[in-house]
Amino acid sequence: MIKAFKPNDISYLLYYYQVDCHDCQIVKDEIIDFAINNYHPIYFIKISTPHTHKYDVSNIDLTIGKNKADEVWVGVTPQIATIENHVVVNNKYGVIDVEYILSTYKK
Repeated sequence: MIKAFKPNDISYLLYYYQVDCHDCQIVKDEIIDFAINNYHPIYFIKISTPHTHKYDVSNIDLTIGKNKADEVWVGVTPQIATIENHVVVNNKYGVIDVEYILSTYKK
C-alpha cells in the first residue's frame, strides 16, 4: 500500500526523473541549485521503469486533486508536481514546464 502524501511541509514539489533521461540532464543543474538553495521544499523521485518516446499525456490532468502517491500519473520525465495541503494542484512535464515551475518559487 502506498501512503498518502504526508510530509511535514504544507507545500512542496515532487520531481520525477530518470538517470538516462536526456531532458532530465538538461534541467539537472537547475534542479540541484533549487534544492541546495532551499527555494521551496522539493522531493526527488527516481523512476526506474524506462518510458518510450511515444507519450500519451492525456491523463496528466487527472492527477489534480489527488492525495495518494499511487493516484499520481507519472509517464514522462522530467515531471514536476506541486502539492499544497497534501493535494496535487499542478502536474507538469518537460524541460520548459519544469523550469517555469521552479522560476515561480525563486522570486
